[in-house]
Amino acid sequence: MVGNMKLKVFEFVVGLMAVSLILSFLYTNNLVQPKYLPAGKISNSSVLAEVCDMIIAGKKILYGNIPMTPLRNMTCQQYLTQNHYIMKPLSKDEAEFPLAYVMVIHKDFDTFERLFRAIYMPQNVYCVHVDEKATSAFKDSVGRLLSCFANAFLASKRESVVYAGISRLQADLNCLQDLIDSEVPWKYAINTCGQDFPLKTNREIVQYIKGFKGKNITPGVLPPAHIIRRTRYVHLEQKYQLFSFMLWTWIRKMSPPHNLTIYFGSTYVALTREFANFVLQDQRAIDLLGWSKDTYSPDEHFWVTLNRIPGMWNLISILHKCLFCVSLVTGLIFVFVYNHELWENKNFLGASLSNASLLAEACRQIYKGKVFYPTENALKTTLSESTCYEYIAQSHYITEALSEEEAGFPLAYMMTIHKDFGTFERLFRAIYMPQNVYCVHVDEKATDTFKDAVKQLLSCFPNAFLASKMEPVVYGGISRLQADLNCIKDLAGSEVPWKYAINTCGQDFPLKTNREIVQYLKGFKGKNITPGVLPPDHAIGRTKYVHQELLSKRNSYMIKTAKLKTPPPHNMTIYFGTAYVALTREFANFVLQDQRALDLLSWSKDTYSPDEHFWVTLNRIPGMNQTMDQPFWNSLSCMYP
Repeated sequence: MVGNMKLKVFEFVVGLMAVSLILSFLYTNNLVQPKYLPAGKISNSSVLAEVCDMIIAGKKILYGNIPMTPLRNMTCQQYLTQNHYIMKPLSKDEAEFPLAYVMVIHKDFDTFERLFRAIYMPQNVYCVHVDEKATSAFKDSVGRLLSCFANAFLASKRESVVYAGISRLQADLNCLQDLIDSEVPWKYAINTCGQDFPLKTNREIVQYIKGFKGKNITPGVLPPAHIIRRTRYVHLEQKYQLFSFMLWTWIRKMSPPHNLTIYFGSTYVALTREFANFVLQDQRAIDLLGWSKDTYSPDEHFWVTLNRIPGMWNLISILHKCLFCVSLVTGLIFVFVYNHELWENKNFLGASLSNASLLAEACRQIYKGKVFYPTENALKTTLSESTCYEYIAQSHYITEALSEEEAGFPLAYMMTIHKDFGTFERLFRAIYMPQNVYCVHVDEKATDTFKDAVKQLLSCFPNAFLASKMEPVVYGGISRLQADLNCIKDLAGSEVPWKYAINTCGQDFPLKTNREIVQYLKGFKGKNITPGVLPPDHAIGRTKYVHQELLSKRNSYMIKTAKLKTPPPHNMTIYFGTAYVALTREFANFVLQDQRALDLLSWSKDTYSPDEHFWVTLNRIPGMNQTMDQPFWNSLSCMYP
């Protein structure tokens, strides 16, 4: 009897799974709408006709390199295509780990547009909160942009945000509620402001977050002494037509609800979906929000305080396990369907439209009435698996100047790097323009693997090369300056008629487009950007005493000695400024050839961080035509973070 009962139960389970599998298959193939734009939607008939005509006529395909045009002058399809938005996940790992973004913005649409393009992935979901006080033009521009994406939307409720007020936190919470209601099965929610910019790829972010194994990222500590008053006294938002601010009063606040211990930490966090639900629904979270409404900068204590509630991890773990139990069987069924149907579905135009061979194949198949399927390797992105041509096309490198203004004002870049090839690759892609020229100095101490990877990448570009001489760079030593000078010498010999040379390190990232950088530099009218001042007291010792570079296999560093240095050559006045500058070609030649520059370089070899006094001191020589007084320090910060 028991055996028969077990058999019947087994047959019932098998039958149920079979029915579920069939229904899942039918649902996947017939009911679910594609999450990513298929070929037919990206390249409409008029675009395909134009492309086919060009191929037949033997003309060069430049469609992918058309200068970026505002969205108001084109359709969404054209905008997505010409700005090279990624329309399919670049890896299975990313597809299975979607992220949610909260973006709180109020100005600078161009910066937001650039940020959104940088973090956009079709499997993710994006909620954008626009300050109620923002201009109508800004709101309209954001709304128009987001209307092109099924997985991006404006927050359902807007706040009039006051810096450091509860309205800033409420803006995040409004988006968080909207994201919870989203059908996208996101794993973590990340909040950003309009001035952020990613230094990592989506895949790197996913891999990093996975390392936290379902825990929130809300760094914080017990409040330092100078922070305590933020939650001890009542603070009130003051909103006026022209400005808004927080008013500190002497009214003491009541103790936090539920005897919570207040912690202080970062406004910007990464939260699991389970924790987001807790924040929106648990009475302790709701009461803490109510208590925080008259505190200063509540977003700096709200997240971390809730995440530090004793037993929080156990609660989240229980919720997670319950959800897991309910969805286990369904998940097993859909794994098969996903792997064999969704992941292998190839009718997406993920490759660059500037790939002539791909377009030709598309034309042939469309002409024959067939559905277009890109080749198996259409989404390769690593150079080791592709030819240079494939890599440039599939990574969406810009291969023609985007404007006459940029073409007539080429730039030179010095890039001094030593690690993190993935970051360098991303930086190089961000600043690359075919009219510019790039010299890359790789630290002599870098690994062979890193050197080979950089060399392989640069070999694909005729206007990019390795420095002819490599230095073993010591932080704070003359070798760091010499690395830049090696590249300047190589660039001075380049046939590219560059106007300005900009030096960067491997961790920089541009916040402006190439055109914006060009326009900014033009405003200096041939003068160098070498901001600096007379040395502050704490910096005098850097050039007063002899410093020596010490190199060893394990580490390298600078040693300060008690030996006094001789006065600077040519009775120069030493200035102190930034190591990162923008130099005209004429000044670069002066640095390389003028005896005063050569003597200052020699004198600087045993100073500390000579790149912080070398450029600005030479540019302040009396009578130097290129001198540009710079009492401020942020000339380059508007271009690089």
